Amino acid sequence: MTKLETKIVDSANILITEDNILKHNRELYGDTFHSIRYAIKTGKADEIPPIVVLQNPFDSIDETVQFYKRYAGAVPRRGIHDYEREDEILRETLKRNALLCYNGNRRLEEFQRVGIPIRAFVITSQEEYDIMPTEERRVPERLKTEMPTQYVIDQRYDLSYLGLLDDVVSIEAERRHWDTVLGKL
Repeated sequence: MTKLETKIVDSANILITEDNILKHNRELYGDTFHSIRYAIKTGKADEIPPIVVLQNPFDSIDETVQFYKRYAGAVPRRGIHDYEREDEILRETLKRNALLCYNGNRRLEEFQRVGIPIRAFVITSQEEYDIMPTEERRVPERLKTEMPTQYVIDQRYDLSYLGLLDDVVSIEAERRHWDTVLGKL
């Protein structure tokens, strides 16, 4: 079994996802705010375990868009609407070539808030995804029986990436929608 390698990554290059899970199922993840704030305030950020981020597994933007559309047609979003300009937002996101991170991982937000580099496991293949730390899975092992379909989807690197990509697109589309609505008031 291969060991995951830790890399230093600019936290600004990582897109936080899973806004929807946090809105509706806060009990899925425990907060780590206190330990993160303490580590950053005391200058001990190196004591925080690495963030897990996913890199696009597809060869091109067009191929990613094609797989994304098939994924979105087969796996409904959890409690989120479709918004205008999602195709445009999808392509913008892919052009940024950003890494995607589970929002259940509360560490990332604290690093981004202070703008410092972070240690990360950058997942680039199914093999690396298979050895990703269990606590970093989108659907924790203990919820396997409660969310079996989602659990199966999230054991595949490419499907998990597409799920996170859908979260990013929906978060940005919702934000732009409300910015437009508020701008008209």
